[in-house]
Amino acid sequence: MSMYKNGHLVKMGPGWEPRTLTRTLPYIGKSAWDSDQLLHGTVAFVNVYHGVALDSAEVAELYVPYKLPSRSWDFAGCTEG
Repeated sequence: MSMYKNGHLVKMGPGWEPRTLTRTLPYIGKSAWDSDQLLHGTVAFVNVYHGVALDSAEVAELYVPYKLPSRSWDFAGCTEG
């Protein structure tokens, strides 16, 4: 099993697939236990692949930082609003 963060391999080792069951609390960024803190941040994308092993080139291709289009605004001379 390989774990990637921001498109880079951070850990590799033996792994297993969790048993199949219906999850009643399928949270992302929140724990099932009330005593745990909430995520203080942003989750932009979550990808889960079942039964498919991606190689590092495929992972790198998927990870492209999201960029908003750059805009240029000219408010010179604006006196209202």
